[in-house]
Amino acid sequence: MWVLLFCQGMLLLYSVAVTLWGGNTNRNNQTLSLTEKLQECAVNSLLLGLPIVGFAFHIQWLMGASLLLYPALLLTEFLAHWRPYFQQRAGRLQNGAQHTGNNRSDAALITFPHLSICILHGLILANAVCAYIYFFSA
Repeated sequence: MWVLLFCQGMLLLYSVAVTLWGGNTNRNNQTLSLTEKLQECAVNSLLLGLPIVGFAFHIQWLMGASLLLYPALLLTEFLAHWRPYFQQRAGRLQNGAQHTGNNRSDAALITFPHLSICILHGLILANAVCAYIYFFSA
């Protein structure tokens, strides 16, 4: 139980920290204003805070809702961050340039999600696994 609450708290704090200080761009590489960052933090805090309340106070419907929230959140995060990478046509890079045969220059043109996003995906996955284990074993 404490492991689950710790993981959920870490996900909430990490999500807020990445939104406020980590990456200052959204998925379209546009700079976010402070108001937009605060709005995103508020929504993230609400969505990620409800499962903490549900598991801390054993509120069944909130615990059940978190079983749907974590996989849905993980799926949308994967689609938002990894879909552009997997939709590249063979032989073409993201900006439409042809492969040059030089691995170093080709690798520089392919954009992967930032490490902070990969950590966020790992935390969401850990929370989903912990929530399922706790919910179905208790």
